[in-house]
Amino acid sequence: MADVAPISLPTRTATATSPSPSPDLTFLTLHPFIRDTVIDKIYGCIIGSALGDTVGLYTEFLLKHTCEQAYPERRFRLVEPVTEWVADSHRSEYDFYF
Repeated sequence: MADVAPISLPTRTATATSPSPSPDLTFLTLHPFIRDTVIDKIYGCIIGSALGDTVGLYTEFLLKHTCEQAYPERRFRLVEPVTEWVADSHRSEYDFYF
């Protein structure tokens, strides 16, 4: 089993206006799989949020029936050929340079 380096976190003191210090994260050193799993979950959260934002652009501010008419296949392509998004009154206020 590979040795896992201990994690050193900056310490901070709690005041009346700041939240209490972070919980102890030494459990990450118990086994390499625990640390790897936590890192995978963090990456998944970041990537999932970015993809959710990207796909959400296609339907943001559109009514359900407008979405159904605009995207009848319920599929989006983020790579060539990219799915064209439907302009609405909210988006038409801004200039997009794609």
